[in-house]
Amino acid sequence: MPVIFYLFCATIVAWFCLAGQRVWMSMFVLTIAWAVVASHVTLAGLLAITLMSAAGWAALQAKGTRRQLLMTLTGLMGLLLALHKLPGFPDIALPELSVFTGTDAKPFYLHLDKAIAGLVMLAVFCRDDASRRGAIWRNPGLWRLMVTSLTGIFIIAVVIGLTLPQWKWSASAWAFLGVNLFFTCLAEEAFFRAGVQQGLLALLPKHRWLCIGIAALLFGLAHAWGGWRLIVVATLAGVGYGRIYERSGAIAMAIILHFLVNAIHFVGFVYPAISY
Repeated sequence: MPVIFYLFCATIVAWFCLAGQRVWMSMFVLTIAWAVVASHVTLAGLLAITLMSAAGWAALQAKGTRRQLLMTLTGLMGLLLALHKLPGFPDIALPELSVFTGTDAKPFYLHLDKAIAGLVMLAVFCRDDASRRGAIWRNPGLWRLMVTSLTGIFIIAVVIGLTLPQWKWSASAWAFLGVNLFFTCLAEEAFFRAGVQQGLLALLPKHRWLCIGIAALLFGLAHAWGGWRLIVVATLAGVGYGRIYERSGAIAMAIILHFLVNAIHFVGFVYPAISY
């Protein structure tokens, strides 16, 4: 794995584990500097990172309508980065992960733009996050909800024919799962749960289930590339992620649940889906 992967993972761990901002922000600057030196980010990409970070910082200083507009701008820039729609981020190929599923071989890349978008959204949307509060992790009700969500997701996935049990493990599995946790799950939860769901809740505080459902549906539609079965399962999974986040106030719990779904799917089932 390239050095940039470990630098980025360390920055995320610092954000979650350290209450102060100076350490993780310093590590973030170091990570971006290394990405530029290593040609993982061009000047165009650096400009996009700077603009998104500036919009996020301004949003945290603002109030009222101006704050909401800047939050929306931050989220939109994060979405564009996550979808690889902004220039300046060359693909980082990981040839050792070129075969990572139980189906056809597919190329695998380290998408730094999505990872950076996720971290910036995390810092902006989750300023008062409960992930560092020990009581959250000792709440048995939250763990029961997590187990129930996991069980329900895979039962439905098998019933509707999305996947079937299929155990597999390879030498590159740990690397794939690490990328999935720190790059994919974090960015998607930062956008759909901390961004979309919480943004809707700020507008409709009395309609929590509606807000959870809309964010989950958008999350499901983002998986339209996999057909209607994946849309259904991803939407239901999104409800589970949204519910655990709404009840705990900890984005880390939503990220962990999301990762567990992906990891179990990858290791224990046909991944990404049965071919029809």
